[in-house]
Amino acid sequence: KGFAAQNLITNLEVHRPDSLPSSSDSQPSSPQPPEDLVDSRSVGVGGVSLGGMHGLYAGLASQQYSTLACLIGVQDFAKAVRDSTFEARIKTIPGPFALEAKRSGGPVDSAVVERVWKKITPGILEFELPVLLKELGAEKQGFYVGQGAKDPRNPIQYVKEAAEGCPGVSLVIDEAAAHEVSDSCGLASSASLAINLPTLKAPFRLSAPQRQTPLLLGVWLRAATGQGAGA
Repeated sequence: KGFAAQNLITNLEVHRPDSLPSSSDSQPSSPQPPEDLVDSRSVGVGGVSLGGMHGLYAGLASQQYSTLACLIGVQDFAKAVRDSTFEARIKTIPGPFALEAKRSGGPVDSAVVERVWKKITPGILEFELPVLLKELGAEKQGFYVGQGAKDPRNPIQYVKEAAEGCPGVSLVIDEAAAHEVSDSCGLASSASLAINLPTLKAPFRLSAPQRQTPLLLGVWLRAATGQGAGA
């Protein structure tokens, strides 16, 4: 689900203003750039797990998103490699790490994990989470992060340390949750979108009779017509 955010960035980049024909060209008229068609104050992006990761980096890659809602997807990849706290994370995609360990003739250690991340997600280890959260917290009009205190994939101590001193980051931790979206985190994310997206008519709600909820990615847009929409 998180790939929707990545695809959205790609589509916007294809039509970036500096690639549009200038008024001096022979064409009779030039199309309006996306900045003139979309009110970025009313564009939010977010998601759950992988969607939360993509929402985080989409917010960093583009200023066209004013609000972020990232659930159980915020983590410090670089610190996890340094501290060897990557075990639960790499178990979600064990194949590449096992193959790299086999090639090197040793165990799956920090060196193996670092090499794999650099191959399959180039640049991911260059981001220090405290710097990333501070930058996004200062830039966005709303930045919500929901995490489970017992989530083995996203060590909560890294997120808590990174969020300290970042007043723009709204961090909600469910002390009983692991890698799942609890009712409290889901409702808080809905409230954050409703508060920070001024034209949102009907914010989404996570319906969760049980603690384990379906994967959800919400992208909220309002075009120049002033009509709110949620998908």
